[in-house]
Amino acid sequence: MENKELLELHEYLVREVKQAYLDSQKFNTNEVSKKELNDIATFTDRYMEERIVHAIKEKYPDHKFIGEEYGESENESEYDWLIDPIDGTINFAANIPMFGTSIALRKNKETIYGLIIDWPNDIVYYGIKGYGSFKENDRIHVSERTKLDDSLLTMCITSSYDKEYLDKAISVFTKLQPHLRGIRIIVCTVYELVWLASGLTDLMLNVKPSIGISSCAGKLIIEEAGGKVTNLNGEKRKEKDTLLISNGLLHDQVVQLLNEL
Repeated sequence: MENKELLELHEYLVREVKQAYLDSQKFNTNEVSKKELNDIATFTDRYMEERIVHAIKEKYPDHKFIGEEYGESENESEYDWLIDPIDGTINFAANIPMFGTSIALRKNKETIYGLIIDWPNDIVYYGIKGYGSFKENDRIHVSERTKLDDSLLTMCITSSYDKEYLDKAISVFTKLQPHLRGIRIIVCTVYELVWLASGLTDLMLNVKPSIGISSCAGKLIIEEAGGKVTNLNGEKRKEKDTLLISNGLLHDQVVQLLNEL
């Protein structure tokens, strides 16, 4: 797809997804179901994913879909969509205003378009491969901080972590905390990503290997904003892997510290 088509697609998706979210609020339901360990899904998660997939199929009926709620479609295509309809579901269900929607388009496993909508603040972030990253219509860029003791890192400890990943996360926290200005456990991936892409924070990591349905869009947005994405060893991520993201200037320092664990 050319940039012109992706920009037109972006405008279409923003309209459709915003309408889907508004429509989902009309049902006024508190329906919640359990997922992995103590993680949950709500009616809005499922409703939004169905609406988003339907809107994309209207334009691209042959594309493949990998969704947070309904899994992977069976068809094969060089294009696939990774959709997290509501990232930060536990926040959403508790009326904590930190949640959003993440949608990414990949061509042959390379992300070419990413969209994040921050619902509580009604802000659209997006990135297009080779074109740049934007908050609404304004171009964004990662921070230029070079010293770890001036820097903020966010990390994830979720209700889906078993003891193995909880222990790994605590070990990483213990090792890095003395070298940083601060560590924030946000547990809302889309917020972590847009904050880093906008220069508010400097580093982000996740110790649990994942395909990254909720982070795929944000990883592109950060790369197009000047940041760097690898696994925790500082290597190119595999399809399912750990995650380390930085402004690029701090990356090697953190990898070195992590390798001392």
